[in-house]
Amino acid sequence: MNLVSVIMPAFNTQETIATSASSVLAQSHRSLELLIIDDGSTDSTVSISQHLSRQDERVRVIRQEKNGGVAMARNRGIEQARGRYIAFLDADDLWMPDKLERQLAMMHQHNALACMSAYYRFRVQGHWLAVTRPPARITYEGLLKGNVVGNLTGIYNCEVLDKVFQRDVLHEDYLMWLEIAHMAGEILAVCVPLAAYRVGQISLSSDKIRSVKGTWDIYHKHLSLSAAHSAYLMSHYVVKAIYKRL
Repeated sequence: MNLVSVIMPAFNTQETIATSASSVLAQSHRSLELLIIDDGSTDSTVSISQHLSRQDERVRVIRQEKNGGVAMARNRGIEQARGRYIAFLDADDLWMPDKLERQLAMMHQHNALACMSAYYRFRVQGHWLAVTRPPARITYEGLLKGNVVGNLTGIYNCEVLDKVFQRDVLHEDYLMWLEIAHMAGEILAVCVPLAAYRVGQISLSSDKIRSVKGTWDIYHKHLSLSAAHSAYLMSHYVVKAIYKRL
């Protein structure tokens, strides 16, 4: 009844996937399946994943011959998920050992359908740069003002909400969690770090402009909000981005 399907897209992640997968398999909550979706890797990602599946029957490897992008890879995993709950972890990030146990306990206690947590940011494992802490709960209206759900921390009850797929857009995870929050009513948070996000290279200015445009498209194009409402929400997005940078 409490089986958790963990969706892990992987593309050329031979340096990190074993550690990331191990952090899932070492969970104190043992009832889980790890779906590794190889997205057309050209390195040793597939062989490492297959080795993991031979070592632990909870690991399933799904191969895509061609790279289709992270949304498509996650959707392949979601399609084949058998769990009551769906959670996500990329193949270079980490979970703390009690991540699922603590979130499921909170969801059961409050009869909640979705949950997130705080998470560390790091470049070198064990040397945490900072902690990102979400509010104790967020509604759909609050989430519209800026994404506070770290995708590596999110988990939702797909038995009640049904499976929610990602669209092939920029900030695909943000759009998915907006849809989940809308159906669930709110997303609760465990406000201690239960995961760790690997920080990549500093974004270029062009990437930041693209990110702003992607957020605008979510509001105005994909959610069909008015231009005025979208502009209002964008003002919150920009303020939060500046605050985060400071």
